[in-house]
Amino acid sequence: MRKRKIICLLTAYPEITHQSRIIRGILAQCRRYDYHLMILSTTIHMDSPRPKYVQGEVNIYRLLNTDLVDGIILDTAPLTEDREHIMFRRIADSILKDCRKPIVSIEIPWDDAVLIENENEEILRAAVRHAVQVHGKKRLCILTGHKETEVSHSRLRIYLDEAAKYGITVPEEYIIFGDFWYSGGEQLADRFLSGELELPEAVICANDPMALGLLIRLNKHGIRVPEDLIILGFEAFPEALCNDIPLSTYEANDMQTAANAVNYLRSVIEPDEPVLPVTIHADTLFHPGKSCGCNCDYLASAHAFKDALYLAQYYTEDCYDTVNIGLLMESYIFEDLTAASAPDDIYASILDNSYLVRPMNDLYLCVAPDWLEMQDSTDEGYPDQMKLVMRCSSDPALSMVSEEGVLFDTKEMLPQLFDESKEAAVFYFSPMHFNEHTIGYAVLERSLSETVTLNLVYKNWLRFVNNALEMMRTKHKLMHMSVRDEMT
Repeated sequence: MRKRKIICLLTAYPEITHQSRIIRGILAQCRRYDYHLMILSTTIHMDSPRPKYVQGEVNIYRLLNTDLVDGIILDTAPLTEDREHIMFRRIADSILKDCRKPIVSIEIPWDDAVLIENENEEILRAAVRHAVQVHGKKRLCILTGHKETEVSHSRLRIYLDEAAKYGITVPEEYIIFGDFWYSGGEQLADRFLSGELELPEAVICANDPMALGLLIRLNKHGIRVPEDLIILGFEAFPEALCNDIPLSTYEANDMQTAANAVNYLRSVIEPDEPVLPVTIHADTLFHPGKSCGCNCDYLASAHAFKDALYLAQYYTEDCYDTVNIGLLMESYIFEDLTAASAPDDIYASILDNSYLVRPMNDLYLCVAPDWLEMQDSTDEGYPDQMKLVMRCSSDPALSMVSEEGVLFDTKEMLPQLFDESKEAAVFYFSPMHFNEHTIGYAVLERSLSETVTLNLVYKNWLRFVNNALEMMRTKHKLMHMSVRDEMT
């Protein structure tokens, strides 16, 4: 039987809009090629003000055995959010420096990795066309990002070039550099409100947070949108769709960019096999809202609202296909886990509460053999062997809980990954730790056809599990101290 190819994605904070779309694009293309997808990810921003917690999170990248995969994709933007890229650079130097497998980097250059550029140019041009052709606006203002970043200038050049096709020259005073955050839009709004700048007919923003900052500040002070001016955003974040005045915005074409990354790897690792191109058109990525005067995309807004709701009770059969943070919080999972008095009890409780992170094929918990011994805890990397102590499977006969566990060499990452009888699937590897102290890792396996990616529920479910395991380790230490006097 031909060995199934395995693509590995390294990303961070996967529930964020950009990362979620990248994952969905890779999933779709791996499904077409019958490839396994392995995703190693932190559950926190790289620039979080909790350095010890970030240290425990980024340890998951050290688990990667590049000999086991056929190609690697770096979702470089979230991996390098910290100011000097220190966290990921430290990891990459150890795991990728001598890697012999093809590596691609999405959107942002990284060392010698092949750069897969974004597919957003046509989307950005569509925003200008919409303002000019659909709404007849000619006095345009462009709000882009930081003056020192290339992406800000790239988006600005595209906007200006498309406007020029319609004989529109944007005056210098209407070319505004912001900060890719709400404050950039608020500062521009203040300039309009003070009279420093005359109101244009349309403001085209290089991302949604700046557009929302502008929209909310203007609306608060009596400037009517879309009557007095229209505003267009970019990236289609959920908060843009949920605003009082829903923002007209275009999705970034991350799914096509991600598919291009998989296609490049396929051309290298299977050069004799066909490459299946993907083309996503700009008009399918537009979500009209009241900010430009179009009829709202109420379906997109409804989905964004639904995912944001805290539902204490939810009775439909599809309740596990949404974020459903209410179901997690009302389950009292933390109380169940912390009530456990022995490792077997806590593993069993985790198994019982695994329904909260459905849909799934399998869920695995792999711990360091000596994770209960605090004095021997690992702060960097993983021990040579790991212990599989819990498996929750869609096939009940395969589910198991065992304090003794099943030992395997850590370099295997997960023995079940290489079961050729399995259908192609996605395996999400997530760190289990308490601050910088490593406990192990969890692996969530889902079908490639499953469009639900990791979300707030899984992130917080893992936090509950990690904290409960740390409490178990503390109980173990106290029990040890109660029967042995360390002074003697």
